[in-house]
Amino acid sequence: MEAAEHQHKSILFLAYWFALMHAMGARRTTAFYKYFKERAWTTRVLVSNNRHLVKKDEYQLDENDIKEIRTWDFRRIHKIIVRKSNTQNKRKLKQSIWYSVFSKLANSFPFNLIFGEGSIVYIINSYRAAVKSINKNRTKVILSSYAPMADHFIAYLLKRKFRNLLWVADFRDLHVDPFRGNVFLPALQRSIDALMLKKANIISCASAGLMNNLTQTQPDARNFRVIYNKINLTVAGDFPAVPPNKFLIAYTGTLYKWQYVEWFFRVLKNCIASGKLRAEDLLLVYCGANKNEWDNKINKWGLKEINLSTDIYPHRISISIQQTVHINLLLSWSNRYTNGVLTGKLFEYIQSPADILALVNGNKDAEIEYWLKMKTGSQAFYNAEDNDGLVEEWILSKYQSWLIGDTNHEVTLDGTNFELAELEKELDLQLSNRKLPFTSEEKMIQEVG
Repeated sequence: MEAAEHQHKSILFLAYWFALMHAMGARRTTAFYKYFKERAWTTRVLVSNNRHLVKKDEYQLDENDIKEIRTWDFRRIHKIIVRKSNTQNKRKLKQSIWYSVFSKLANSFPFNLIFGEGSIVYIINSYRAAVKSINKNRTKVILSSYAPMADHFIAYLLKRKFRNLLWVADFRDLHVDPFRGNVFLPALQRSIDALMLKKANIISCASAGLMNNLTQTQPDARNFRVIYNKINLTVAGDFPAVPPNKFLIAYTGTLYKWQYVEWFFRVLKNCIASGKLRAEDLLLVYCGANKNEWDNKINKWGLKEINLSTDIYPHRISISIQQTVHINLLLSWSNRYTNGVLTGKLFEYIQSPADILALVNGNKDAEIEYWLKMKTGSQAFYNAEDNDGLVEEWILSKYQSWLIGDTNHEVTLDGTNFELAELEKELDLQLSNRKLPFTSEEKMIQEVG
């Protein structure tokens, strides 16, 4: 009986960003997939073949579940252009006004569906493949994740065709972010998004702050769920060689212009200048895609001698660094438009024995504060409150603890994602009140109409 029940529990993931891609978005959708796979659901994934164009992570997956969709979009064109450019020209390209305008255009309707991430080619190919997969596997649930909006649009079309499907629309970022100004005609973009999302049965978000923003444009907030970017850390790698007996502070990840890493460098410089922190004891470790930008800022603040930076590594290496150092640096931002910017990095840090120093560019963020309470010895500071002295005091207290051999704290949170379990319960409940997606009568109606 139980086997028969599981036979009809099937889910299709529309996931432009998925396994192999070295990005939090790919890790999030892959974590969703692995959860339902382990729970004996029939799982299928449609993923862009662009996943071979970017840096790769290591995964152990059932490739029989995955179908790659041929894609020709903004990301592929960009890759072709930058592949022929040297590092300096790549940097100039990204900093140019034309690149900024084109990126904003590619994120705005209708251009986001024509040549933005995904593009019309991906949408058509993915929709056709999805229809075949749904009919073959009697799929009951589809899950799409933004970004890109192309995946949500495909899900919207599928929901119109197969009315009994359950659609989970996932958001790990905001499509329309007033703070970043990332789209043209934001009011129009919100209206289009709201029109599509009326078809969604459940809207999941990576944080409560993100959810609060999205509920402003959705009439029924009961459909919303928060699913945090928690991931069980079961794989670690070898930490790059560092000199022994160093007080280690690390940042592993991307640098965004909305962060304020200069604040960290300024405070650290003051600690050294005061003589309370010996430069020869300290080593800053950076691992991520923005090595050149990090190095330039380091040199500007005269911290070159205590810097160890490296180009992007597989995710397992980043995890190993986080587990080895004494302080993990978390950079975020918060304002009246955007708060609750909880990247997967936060939950990785919480699973490390190292303390977390969170520097938030902006105002107080209650959601970050809540999660940092799970981690003894960690704290958030806000540049809007002129906290240089408090940050210096915090760093120096950790340094003094290191000098006497009192470092690292007990890990109090694992990566178990209880929110995914709640999502599955909700899906089971809704499915129990529905007939199977496809009866012979419905198939006839679809063929006729």
